[in-house]
Amino acid sequence: MVIREQQLYENLKTKYIGLGNTDTTREEWMDNVYRDTYANMVMHNPELHHLSIVLNKPQLLTRMSMIEKMVQPVQGQKQQKP
Repeated sequence: MVIREQQLYENLKTKYIGLGNTDTTREEWMDNVYRDTYANMVMHNPELHHLSIVLNKPQLLTRMSMIEKMVQPVQGQKQQKP
């Protein structure tokens, strides 16, 4: 049973890069989670529509802010390194 679970995990790792590997740091993993979440919100119109209503912004501006937030974790990490 353990071997089957390991094979399934290896298959998922090749399919979904965001799962990372043993060398993936916590920060890299969190960046992947944030990017995936924002990408999901941008790609699904009902979610984007709901979010734009909640934020009281036009849908286009909400989409643009989500796309900008997808890049921010990477920029913040690069600025911290010497």
